[in-house]
Amino acid sequence: MKKLKVLMVMVMILTMAAGAVWAGGGGDKAKSGDVTIRFSWWGANERNARMNQLLDIFETQHPGIKISREYSSWGDYWTKFTTQAAAGTHPDVSLHVMQSVQEYVNKGVLIPLDEYVASGKINVKDWSGTAISPGRINGKQYGIIYGLVAQGVLYNSKLISDAGMAAPRDDWTYAEFKQYCLDLKKKLPAGVFASEGPAASDHAVEIFMRSRGKSLYNAQGNGLGFDKEDLIEWWTLWEDLRKAECVPGPILAAELANAPYEQTLFGSNRAAMIWQNGNLIPTFQKLTSGEVFIVREPRSKLPGDFFQPTMFGISSKTKLVNESVIFIDWMVNELEPNLIFKAEYGVPGDPDVIKALEDMASPVEKKNYQFSSRIFADSAVPPSSARAEGSAAVFDPIMRMVYEDISTEVITIRAGVDRFFTEASAQLARNKPNS
Repeated sequence: MKKLKVLMVMVMILTMAAGAVWAGGGGDKAKSGDVTIRFSWWGANERNARMNQLLDIFETQHPGIKISREYSSWGDYWTKFTTQAAAGTHPDVSLHVMQSVQEYVNKGVLIPLDEYVASGKINVKDWSGTAISPGRINGKQYGIIYGLVAQGVLYNSKLISDAGMAAPRDDWTYAEFKQYCLDLKKKLPAGVFASEGPAASDHAVEIFMRSRGKSLYNAQGNGLGFDKEDLIEWWTLWEDLRKAECVPGPILAAELANAPYEQTLFGSNRAAMIWQNGNLIPTFQKLTSGEVFIVREPRSKLPGDFFQPTMFGISSKTKLVNESVIFIDWMVNELEPNLIFKAEYGVPGDPDVIKALEDMASPVEKKNYQFSSRIFADSAVPPSSARAEGSAAVFDPIMRMVYEDISTEVITIRAGVDRFFTEASAQLARNKPNS
């Protein structure tokens, strides 16, 4: 429900912020007779602060329901959740992404939520199909979208204009992107790259394959959905750019692999472009010397964009399903928590929440909404689906390690592609076909 007007919501937020003292971690604060929902999420300091603020509000508005708070960095989150899921000790409510949700559904870690959606207890009746479909796995609704984010090419307008180059376009091809990088590199200051290189990035590879009318995996989830020649063309693009010093070489790329945003080449003004998520525009705007804009990634035959979902799931081990449903519905549909969280995980599913966020967004924040709207409006964008089980292992370490050997010239591109197909196919062949 969304009974509060935006102005009233903001007054409440400001009032609470003025009087609240955030203790920094939450935890199990249940009194006698209360129930406690365990909830896990990932994020850095600002995201965690916002999340704790809105969880405090939830507890105030829902006497008797407390939230035990478990948050981690991105990498630590999945290490911990995988261990917990194997032992059946995972949280009542947790966040999931398309890279791994199929695996947890197949292993019975999450419950289907269709009956709660059908009854309106989780209200998605006004949501678009684009906002609902990423949570449908094997024909059932296992995930409720918290945020949808699309990856694009962020660029530093000052570095590009100082080089005398026109800004990138939304409708460029991969051939045009390559030429743009070659031309830009010649005009940039010494030590500044045209772009950071996503040669082993799962999102960038998927967009490339989708733009060729293909997919990362086959429909059964037990094999790859593209051909060797597709991957040869992809890696040839990045090797040509690496050899022209348009993108960083393997040693620097390895150093930057897990760097915080402020230490990336783009964040430290040492690269004019980075392939990243649209919701990170405000983050990079605080770091870069010039104004940050975003365009869609290049295309081959089709636009390959897709929305990466962050979604809520409920544990198959929980004894607090009803309370978990109340919590999820409040998180995704109420204005107050969403105006506090400010789409940290991406554009929400609820259209009223989206409108309220857009109305109150800063000019920098609006760039992400406008970018997402351009993709939403493009009927040529192919549908997307959850990744195959074991997808994470296909890209990290298999693809990452293979491309490292290619970029250090230990093996040729063709030999690397052959090796990747052998190892990735063996990994995926372990999967039972998706039902």
